[in-house]
Amino acid sequence: MAYSSSSMRRPSGKSSRVPSYSEYEQSITAPPLGSSCCSSLQKEESRTDTKAMAPYDYAGEEFLSIHLPIYEFDRIMLAVKLVVAFVGWLVVIPIMLATSPASSAAEGKKKEKCSSSTSNTTVSQKKNGTTTRTKTIKIVETTKKKSKTEPNGKSKKTSIAPEHSSKKANKEESEEPIVKEVSEMANMLCILGFMVTFLYMIIVASPDNRYTTRGVFEAPLFTREECDFLVDMAETVAQRNYEAASEARDNTTIKDRDLMMTEPAGWQKKRHKLYSTTDLNVITDPFSKTDRQWIKEKLNARLAPTIERLYGVPQGSIRANDIFVIRYDGDRQASLKPHTDDGDVTFSALLSDGFTGGGTNYYDRRNQYYHTGNTRYQPQPDEVFAHVLPQIGQMTLFRSPILHEGVQVKKGRRYLLIGFLSVDNVDPWSEDNESTGLSWFASWFSLNWASVRFKTGYSSAVYTNSKLKANQDDWMAVEEERDWMSESTYIRGLFIQFHSHLTMLADLLSTHFFQQIVAANQTKPYLENMDQAYARRRPNKLPSWFSGQQIELSIDGSFHSEWSTRTRNSEKFDREEI
Repeated sequence: MAYSSSSMRRPSGKSSRVPSYSEYEQSITAPPLGSSCCSSLQKEESRTDTKAMAPYDYAGEEFLSIHLPIYEFDRIMLAVKLVVAFVGWLVVIPIMLATSPASSAAEGKKKEKCSSSTSNTTVSQKKNGTTTRTKTIKIVETTKKKSKTEPNGKSKKTSIAPEHSSKKANKEESEEPIVKEVSEMANMLCILGFMVTFLYMIIVASPDNRYTTRGVFEAPLFTREECDFLVDMAETVAQRNYEAASEARDNTTIKDRDLMMTEPAGWQKKRHKLYSTTDLNVITDPFSKTDRQWIKEKLNARLAPTIERLYGVPQGSIRANDIFVIRYDGDRQASLKPHTDDGDVTFSALLSDGFTGGGTNYYDRRNQYYHTGNTRYQPQPDEVFAHVLPQIGQMTLFRSPILHEGVQVKKGRRYLLIGFLSVDNVDPWSEDNESTGLSWFASWFSLNWASVRFKTGYSSAVYTNSKLKANQDDWMAVEEERDWMSESTYIRGLFIQFHSHLTMLADLLSTHFFQQIVAANQTKPYLENMDQAYARRRPNKLPSWFSGQQIELSIDGSFHSEWSTRTRNSEKFDREEI
């Protein structure tokens, strides 16, 4: 038996009542939902709108049930440790290992420069056959030059340099710098030692790899009333799709129209090619401007600061590549097989209850690296490190490369708001690759981020290469698309190998766990605190939830291409209302 959306209505209330979607749609000019506290703060906001939110000034800090890394401090300390390791391995240790060169020639020259030598000789004198006295005579041999003969027959000795001149020469000789050398083997060992230390500290000691790499986290995102509101919104959008498909004749294919008419009517069925889901995208499907504005305000106030605090990334670097409402029905599509998501971070918020089964399994796939059979490896039930079925309104946050699956819904209907998020190091729309302020520790020094970026680079290179082959007769088009990555099979192979090995390192070295970061009984005060903090002071740079969806990037983070769904709906992305 399938549950309708009306069967999941909230209990009636007064002060906390959220209007139904139809009421909301009729009162577009009313203040945004949850803004009852905002009216008294508008004047204060005007005074503080020029101030940027301090990094990690997280309004929900007091509600955290766990200790999260202080990323700024930890990164500074890690940088100091890396500098110390560099100085130690490449300066101090080589100096300690340096030795003077053993040169026999140098020693010989030193002996030749000596001007004198001394010896002791014992002389015995005898008188009348008996020894009368023994005397020790100190003989000093001095190097002399040949004497010159004067005309009168007398020889004249050359003058000998004063004693202080000899001492000065010896002093100058002793003050010559002693040159020490380090053997090639010692040099190589020091360089290798620094590289090992560097990799160990980056992989093990870095806060961006130490904690969140294979962690699954749960936190509040919506109230129950807001979840009901979102479900009504999605069903209204599906009805619009159904009506448009019913009236369409020439503007759509028969196949697409039939899919829209098939139950559940108005929902997309084939939008994700490899892992098809029953869903609605917030851009390509007919959500209104006010719908998106409502979602945007909630995500800005609650999701963005949580991601910033949890993963240590600036809010301006967050870009949604796909946000959609998905539904699982016990009598239709009820599950999703094990898979990984696109992007860097995934969030999934539960919007309904009243169903049986469901939830998400998260797999520890380390065993697959030891799999030697001829058949393809399949994850086993005992490799599930977390089965998460949160309460309504709670969201799970996790790194997208984590293997997971949607557990079968046995009865009822399960709604979720899901987002595949990218963390960009540069603005993909800027011509000069403007930086988003993302730290190197959170990007290229992060196992997750780097593995995803190499996968992205591989995909874009393969796409360009196939396009070049298709347009090989059009030399102008080929020249425009040509680049060093797409033309080199070796480079493309390196990209996919880097992706595979970095993912393997993250799987093998990281702890797999599930953690609720805010207690369920603290949901209401937590959300109120987050909303109030956002109303008082908004960051200068906010995430891109809509306009940046459905694009592919190059290895350097610049724009590369669009998804086919974006290309087919380009007019929807060009509108200012998104």
